Amino acid sequence: MNVDELYPAFDATGHYVRRPAAVAGAPVDAVMTDELRATVRACIDRLPEAYRTVLLLRDIEELDSAETGRLLGCSANCVKTRLHRARCALRELLLPVMREAGEG
Repeated sequence: MNVDELYPAFDATGHYVRRPAAVAGAPVDAVMTDELRATVRACIDRLPEAYRTVLLLRDIEELDSAETGRLLGCSANCVKTRLHRARCALRELLLPVMREAGEG
């Protein structure tokens, strides 16, 4: 992408022919994203193994419930139940962190 593509272009009536290109967020946004990612990962690591494993397989590895169940030796319904419980537990671990971040 050259620099000219970052600028908007207009037709004779003043309407956009090309909208301005999106520019990546500020460096502080990248740092905050990295910190949030590390916090979420630390909270995932605190989950009981059965919850952590199903959460990683379903939400990170993006396996479906049947494949996850096959790998874990349980039914797809068991996977769905564990995943729901894992997400609820993760939310409870993240709530204090998010509240603190909102106050800061």
